[in-house]
Amino acid sequence: MVMVQCPWSHHARRPVPFGLVCCTIVAATPGSATCLPDAIPASSRKLVGLVDSYPLGMWVNDWPAGHAVAEMMAIIIQEVVGYEVEMKGPGAGTVNGFFALAGCRKPMDSQDPDCDGVTHTLVHMNVEGWTEGYIPTWQMIQDKYPSMAPRNLGNAGYFGDARAHISTPVQEMAYNAEGLSLDFYRELNASWNDVKRYFADLDSVDKSRLRSCNGTLLMDPVEMGIYAEMTGDLDGVVFEGGSVVAKCWQNHFWYAPACRQSPSRCWPFITGGSGWQVGDFMQKDETTSGDVSSLRPHCLGTWGQEDGFQANVHRHSCQPGFGRTGSKCPATPGSFQLDHQGRQ
Repeated sequence: MVMVQCPWSHHARRPVPFGLVCCTIVAATPGSATCLPDAIPASSRKLVGLVDSYPLGMWVNDWPAGHAVAEMMAIIIQEVVGYEVEMKGPGAGTVNGFFALAGCRKPMDSQDPDCDGVTHTLVHMNVEGWTEGYIPTWQMIQDKYPSMAPRNLGNAGYFGDARAHISTPVQEMAYNAEGLSLDFYRELNASWNDVKRYFADLDSVDKSRLRSCNGTLLMDPVEMGIYAEMTGDLDGVVFEGGSVVAKCWQNHFWYAPACRQSPSRCWPFITGGSGWQVGDFMQKDETTSGDVSSLRPHCLGTWGQEDGFQANVHRHSCQPGFGRTGSKCPATPGSFQLDHQGRQ
């Protein structure tokens, strides 16, 4: 049970340049038996397992880089190392890979992944995991399931970044109208500025295109327990069966403190996957002074479909990404969202 995050060419019997793998993935024709020159044929590849035999399980993270790196690793393992690989998943977030590697029966359920009593796993590897953002969950698995807990073998040879993004047209509109710099967090202070006019209305969001709270890290007891402990915001969480989860509004949103009494003054903040960076952004909406009027009034939701995640929407126009056309965005997620290039 290994969470591999190390240079894959170091695991091969002979060096395989990264560029070669990338090029062959693009150049390989449908139906071709192998990708690399001198590849080990499928008939000669081995299985894993001491009692039963089965392919090496590769958990796939469900974002573009997650799929690409998993495919590249599978090519190396099958065609150079000589083991058969079976893709598993995909998982919407890094923690799903944690639970899958530990053999949990429901790795997609952050609230109850059902790991007790597990003695084996069919998932052995996971790459492109953003582990630094989920250290408490990782440590919980190490402590609670030591015999099944995965191991982190190190960095994959590259680094990534994830951050919030406000589209340039919206930034320019606010700056030209009021001299506001919406990319500076202090400008979002509700006691000084009313920036909601530059964002989509909450009621305009097509909630059928969002994940329900139960499918996100808002239901992760470890993540939400940290939030409650660090902020003391007991109105924003619910205690269930001895654990802590986020309080959910409209089955899709978590309301920041400044939002709860007057939801109409709020604007939507949309992230992706299983709720990338929800803990970070929830904490950024709390202050030690307790003056909720000075907080950023937004509602946090999670986009449920990759094909429209880059839509940049404000009150006056819609600029959907990924080749979509039309004058109306399918979910009007607002112009404040997590950059699709960053992954969690």
